Amino acid sequence: MSGAYYAEAIVPFDVAHTAELFSPYDWHQAAWKAFAHHDLKHSEEREKTANSCPFLTRLDPLPGAKHRLLLVSEYEPKRPEFCPEANWRCRQVSTSYLSHQSYDFSLIANPTRKELVYSSSGERKKNGRRVPIFDLEDSAEGKRGLRSWMHDQAARCGFDILEKPGLAISPQPCKPFVKQRKGQSNRTVHLHRVRFDGALSVRDPEAFRFAALNGIGPGKSFGLGLLVLIPQTNSK
Repeated sequence: MSGAYYAEAIVPFDVAHTAELFSPYDWHQAAWKAFAHHDLKHSEEREKTANSCPFLTRLDPLPGAKHRLLLVSEYEPKRPEFCPEANWRCRQVSTSYLSHQSYDFSLIANPTRKELVYSSSGERKKNGRRVPIFDLEDSAEGKRGLRSWMHDQAARCGFDILEKPGLAISPQPCKPFVKQRKGQSNRTVHLHRVRFDGALSVRDPEAFRFAALNGIGPGKSFGLGLLVLIPQTNSK
């Protein structure tokens, strides 16, 4: 891999409204337009497959009634029509950007845990049920809280969360929205979003690089899982 592309689109609220960009799902689907020049298959079935989407997105509000859409991909994106030309930035970074020892990070994710499901006869079903995690700390019954969830993800993704400055955890409210589905009835989505901010130290470079390019946790088609990274000074 020669590197990855990091793009930023600043979109005023009124422009987003005209483009009918209202929900996180609207934004992620519209982001496919930035990759229309590549031979990439876009389908909801592909979105459901783990790590199959060729890009990650993240949407943040900015002062002055603006949105900031971030995109990360191994494919070069082009400015989509909904982004004013002066508000588009894209750069390719080399693999060395993901070769530092430590980073400040920010992640908006969909923390969930899997619970067992039983039939009316008491038989355990093959597939469990994913439920959102709301508690900050682990429960007395041993259910993982948000802090433990983030540490579990870090262990799986090849890094450790540093004690200083500590891990900041803040819910990111999202209004329910309707997801349009071709050939099926529409579905109301209640998206659980939590922001994690802190510093990390890389333990497994290969696993860390994979997480940086493929995201962390579920909900990537709703603009979740993108790991924003800023190398710490003298961290090589």
